[in-house]
Amino acid sequence: MVFEQDFKVKRFPPTHRTIIKLMSAIANPANQATNCPLCQKKGDGDLRVLHRISESVAHVFHPDCAAPWIRQFYSCPTCQSPLAERELVRFVRLRQNDAWIRGLEVIKAADENNSESLDILLSIGEISEASVLNALMIAAANGHMHIFNRFASQHTLSDTDRTNAFRLAGEGGHLLIMKHLLALGPVAANATDTAFQTSVEAGRDEIVEFLLSQKLVSGKALAQALEFAVTKDAPIVYLLLKFPVSKDCLPNLMRIAIEKSREHLVPLLLKNEISDEDRSAALWLATLTGLRNVVSMLLENGPILPEILTKSIQIAEKKNLKQIASMLQSHR
Repeated sequence: MVFEQDFKVKRFPPTHRTIIKLMSAIANPANQATNCPLCQKKGDGDLRVLHRISESVAHVFHPDCAAPWIRQFYSCPTCQSPLAERELVRFVRLRQNDAWIRGLEVIKAADENNSESLDILLSIGEISEASVLNALMIAAANGHMHIFNRFASQHTLSDTDRTNAFRLAGEGGHLLIMKHLLALGPVAANATDTAFQTSVEAGRDEIVEFLLSQKLVSGKALAQALEFAVTKDAPIVYLLLKFPVSKDCLPNLMRIAIEKSREHLVPLLLKNEISDEDRSAALWLATLTGLRNVVSMLLENGPILPEILTKSIQIAEKKNLKQIASMLQSHR
């Protein structure tokens, strides 16, 4: 694979001195009786030896003549043959002994999920801890499991780093990486809640179910997710309602379901324990909105406070809701 042209021109061009050094290191120098196509001069002693620009291109040049062209175009000045991946790595990425540039390129390789380039870069020399950590975070965010595992096995993550990586993996919806991070150690509750909320909004059932089954979601985060799902009537609401709903948030969810005419959600909500007061309040609201089926479900679910039942009857009669009024009367 050849790098994109904008990368060739803009990303960390090698210095003039580096190109000369790398060309001079290529084995089997050319016949020095040949002229350099750029200056039309032959090799002249140790300082002006002709060299190929790479092992895959036959044309030869004085390194200092070819360097300006290579810095800009990364190809042969004579035939314009682009350098191969490994040769580009030698010219662009090495900068012999420049760990900072190499670290940036490791990060780029992680972002592109380019294992081949990563292998080459890591074989050249040491990479700073900061670069390794940044590459790991990028791999977590992008779901590049192979590269993530490679760095995670070589780098001990602090609690903070593990939490940040988990948050990035959660935002990207990468469950395998999330599980791997949890296996390495605990992550902060706010990271699991953020991943849960993001997954609910994106409809990622598998992640939502995993986090709930592992009891990694706070009550507050679950309440917010349920409110979102009931309000939007999102498909994931059915998964969320498989898990117990707290008594504190149940009345609000019932109110939303009735106000939004989500009659199909009421039976699911009523599977949870609901107080007589909250059931009665829901009945009054269902009567007010004329939801006959919901009124019927609430009456069958349990007792209704007498004063609320009376007010509901009055509302039904005033609004000429005869069927609802009849049902309410029968429960007096």
